[in-house]
Amino acid sequence: MNPAIIGQAKTALVIEGQGIITSVHVRKAPDHTKERLVFAGDTRVSPKLITHTQETIVALMDGISHALGVEPANYEIAVKNVGATALQNLDLSLSGYSLDLAVLLAMLSATLELPIPESIVTTGQLATSEGHFLPVAGIPEKLQAADEDSSVKHFIFATLEVDDSAKQLSPGEVDRLRRAILAHGDRLEVKAVRDICELLEAVFEQEEICLASFRSGFFSDPERHFVSASPRNRAVQYLGEGNEQRFWKALEGRLLEAKFARAKEMLSVFVDHFVRSESYPTDFGLKLSQLVTSLPPFTRRKPSLFPLIEMKEWLNLAKVAAEADHTDLRLLYGCAFGDTISECLAAERSGAPLAESSDLSGSLLAHLLTELSAEKIAQEVLLPIDTARASYLVDRVTVTSFKEFLDCITAFYAHILRHCGHLKGVIDYNQVGSAPLDLLRRTFASAGEEKGAYSEAVEGTHGGLRRVFDEMTQLLKEEERRKYIRMVLKTAMDPFDLDGKTALIQSLMNHLGPALPAEIQNQPAERFASEYETIIEAYAQSLDKLIGTIKIL
Repeated sequence: MNPAIIGQAKTALVIEGQGIITSVHVRKAPDHTKERLVFAGDTRVSPKLITHTQETIVALMDGISHALGVEPANYEIAVKNVGATALQNLDLSLSGYSLDLAVLLAMLSATLELPIPESIVTTGQLATSEGHFLPVAGIPEKLQAADEDSSVKHFIFATLEVDDSAKQLSPGEVDRLRRAILAHGDRLEVKAVRDICELLEAVFEQEEICLASFRSGFFSDPERHFVSASPRNRAVQYLGEGNEQRFWKALEGRLLEAKFARAKEMLSVFVDHFVRSESYPTDFGLKLSQLVTSLPPFTRRKPSLFPLIEMKEWLNLAKVAAEADHTDLRLLYGCAFGDTISECLAAERSGAPLAESSDLSGSLLAHLLTELSAEKIAQEVLLPIDTARASYLVDRVTVTSFKEFLDCITAFYAHILRHCGHLKGVIDYNQVGSAPLDLLRRTFASAGEEKGAYSEAVEGTHGGLRRVFDEMTQLLKEEERRKYIRMVLKTAMDPFDLDGKTALIQSLMNHLGPALPAEIQNQPAERFASEYETIIEAYAQSLDKLIGTIKIL
């Protein structure tokens, strides 16, 4: 991640024909300040530019703040580090619009506590309070200045591809700009943006947007439905929606990279947000424990991983947790301080004051039954495959050669993988290897394997390729369902933890109570502990399936 700072954005100016990199500093004015906008510092700003800033940039910021539920701010702006030469030799007064994008970014940063990478330079005019941009002149000189500044890696400018751009730049200026982009593109990443939403996407890290949503209080806002898809409204949706997904994705990435200090900082900001809002984050302990469980063992064993949150933070969350959150709160304690589910159970059996053993094993049981329910399996495993199959249309159902048949099978298999998100890094369908043919052989194992399938594809007696694809799909769904079930069960329990398995089976027996036949109720849970995977999977399907399974164990 690039070094970033709040309330500061770099821009480029042209003074006496020379490009200069400078920075815009914005801070929220104290509450007692009544003026919406104050320009401070040595650099003078023309009245026209002050009016433009207030009527467009501040107005746009107010619209964004209101839509996000953030208090609008008054601002103090200073343009600094304009260059010693310029300050010494010129009575410097700013009157153009090249600063607009940097001022807008710095205001957003100060208002939302959203850091701006220091490697970015922007230039362009904010044309409307709805967030549309217009290009400005002097970009070749600005690109030259950016190229000469080793701290600058990215140059962002307002695009020429807008209706009014011809009024802004002459054909000669446009031609100079395009040549300059080619000249400096090797070292700088040069990007054109047309509005505020594209600017946000180009500048701000997803992780930082998420953390800003905690700090500024717009994390939990509901989805917004706007009448128009103006740049401002799209920017609000981009900032305000999907931050929970951003959080968990970013946290997983930091943990997998073993960047534990950053992960703990993210968790601390997350916890602080919910403590301040006096609400407990739904399934926080469950989600975090699942994430920690999924980390590679060598990552989990690193001594600097735990504690993920401080005891004081956990206690503060406990104060805002409702009674319904207590089971999840206990899970949170275990995973935050390095205890696996099995270790928690062992600690509780020895008298450690976390929770009753039946409570934690009951929580694990509830988790397993949820993850293995027919609805969950359909959503996570079966529906994506069915959707992929339904979207694969062929204009004929027969083939004329075995090579054509294999090509069809390979393409179909790659289509399924792509739609299910399993084709990452594959740029040629042939890279899927022998898997399609292996699946075909298993599908038609009792009907001649690939020969039988090929015969059907040539003759088309029972649907040809459609039948082949349908039957391959059915077997693939069943195999993926089994893989999913094994994954859920294997990651839930230490295979050598007999006590944990016994506690889980006892929790299931207590849960079912009189629904179980008397001959099963009277059996000790230890008898069935070694077969806990078979039992849990059977019960996830139906009670009758469970009873039948237990009777034959």
